[in-house]
Amino acid sequence: METKVCKKCGKELTLDKFGKYSKAKDGLNSKCKDCKNVEGALYRKNHPDRIKASQDKFKKNNPEKIREGHALYRKKYPKKNKACQKAYREKSRAKLKTSSVKYHLDHKDIETENNRIYRENNREVLQKRSAKFYKDNPNKMKTYVQKRNAKKRLLPSSFTFKQWEEVKLYFGQKCCYCGKELPLTQEHFIAINKGGGYIKENMIPACGHCNSSKSDKLFEEWYPDYEFYSKEREEKILDYLIGMDNNKLKASGE
Repeated sequence: METKVCKKCGKELTLDKFGKYSKAKDGLNSKCKDCKNVEGALYRKNHPDRIKASQDKFKKNNPEKIREGHALYRKKYPKKNKACQKAYREKSRAKLKTSSVKYHLDHKDIETENNRIYRENNREVLQKRSAKFYKDNPNKMKTYVQKRNAKKRLLPSSFTFKQWEEVKLYFGQKCCYCGKELPLTQEHFIAINKGGGYIKENMIPACGHCNSSKSDKLFEEWYPDYEFYSKEREEKILDYLIGMDNNKLKASGE
């Protein structure tokens, strides 16, 4: 078995104890792996700034290699990678939460636009996902409906089928927010959890997409920034609601 003497420690070791070095005559380092490791650790300890600068420069100049390396590591060590990620998340939970909140606040507009594009391009997928969730989680949906109905019982509730037909006719059988001829849902202009009753003065027609997008947001805060915003439709909605209020006042004799 061939051997070689380490230039650093002076030990005679087998060739597998030496790292490769193409410029050497024998193609091996003059120092054994153990000595090189000690030297490397000492250098990293004494020159952290140089190491960081070198790493940053490499990452900047070789982004594709970095991505390929990460992908290869995840593929080669899936279990080890998952265990490391889980351990890091457990250890840095508070730090990650703070960082995540800060990122979302700083990129709110970008995320809103990306979410809008995703919803627009994957509407059918999202609808199927929602239908599957409702089917797989009947207890959760039952609880949600019960809570919503409990809130409704504490609020005015006089909206009739005839009134629903009238309000749809007023908006031309179209969604009052986007103007599309889609299946219409009964939208609370003022959300139930903000005190909006199930009455003609608060019910308008909206497609499922717009209804979900608005959720319980205030109209004046949500609609001007909405993807399907229209000044004409905004005025029509407000004219309808103001007209309902005026009719209510006349009927009460005030």
